[in-house]
Amino acid sequence: MAILMTTPVLVLAAIVAAFFLIEWKHPGAITRFEEGLLAILLATITLVSFTQVIARYGFNSGWSGALEFTRILFAWLILFGMSYAVKIGSHLGVDALIRQLPPKGFRVAALFGALCGILYAVILLYSDWLQGLGANARGGALDYWSKMYKIGIGLDDLRYPEWVQHVFGMQERVHRWVAYLMLPIGLGLFGFRCVQAFVAIWQLELTNYVEHYGLTRKHLGDGKYEPVRPHHSWNADHRATSWQFINLQRHADHHYKPARRYPLLQTYPDSEAPQLPLGYPLMALAAMVPPLWRRVMNPRVRKWRKDHYPEITDWGPYKREELPMPRIR
Repeated sequence: MAILMTTPVLVLAAIVAAFFLIEWKHPGAITRFEEGLLAILLATITLVSFTQVIARYGFNSGWSGALEFTRILFAWLILFGMSYAVKIGSHLGVDALIRQLPPKGFRVAALFGALCGILYAVILLYSDWLQGLGANARGGALDYWSKMYKIGIGLDDLRYPEWVQHVFGMQERVHRWVAYLMLPIGLGLFGFRCVQAFVAIWQLELTNYVEHYGLTRKHLGDGKYEPVRPHHSWNADHRATSWQFINLQRHADHHYKPARRYPLLQTYPDSEAPQLPLGYPLMALAAMVPPLWRRVMNPRVRKWRKDHYPEITDWGPYKREELPMPRIR
């Protein structure tokens, strides 16, 4: 507990919380910031490198700090590029194996991958907490940056302009902590994107689980299934949460009439579409407690089977997923 209350951990939590707050208040603002910053970094690296080549080979001159400047910008580009690549899904991945897994296994692998990304960012930012697991680890990006800030040493070749030195009383060489700001910010942003990915995958799977728990279409034989009807999805037509989710909870009509927009989705009586006892938020929380979920939902599933498919006496093949996949015409 003492490790969790140290300054680096609190700073890390504050960075990620700030990103979530900005994204909540201004959706897409973080993405626009990443795109704009990456464009500026690429343009600056290209411009400095081009002018340096011209100056060196055309005028036998050049800027002594150009190499260190572009190297630092490239480090910024890598760290901010990591988070943006998570956002747009462009990281290189060796997924030949997990693509062969069944759908449930693939979803578990996706959640595990997002969790690994979170741990990677946390370990790079602050690794002292690993001592609680018996690992001999200390420091991290936050610790390194804070030490550079306290020491105040400068870079090797990059210098402040003379007017900045005179006006602000700055030292000659650019502070290392200024150049290394990308460590806590870039890794914090990467961790934020991985948390976003984990939450998005978990939320999507949890919602899908709640919407279709125990329901299935009747198998007609030879890979054919009956058409989708309203009773093949759980409805939760409760006024407050329906307004909150713009009628998403009228899920039966969404599947029955997929071209119909969400604000126009219709509801159905209990005899035509099964109803959840509560809205999606509370049902999703209940789904994360399996004993409670089964106690609430299993009687409703049995009633649904009796009401809509009294002719089916053996539900084993449906529950064990032994039936063939729907045949695509």
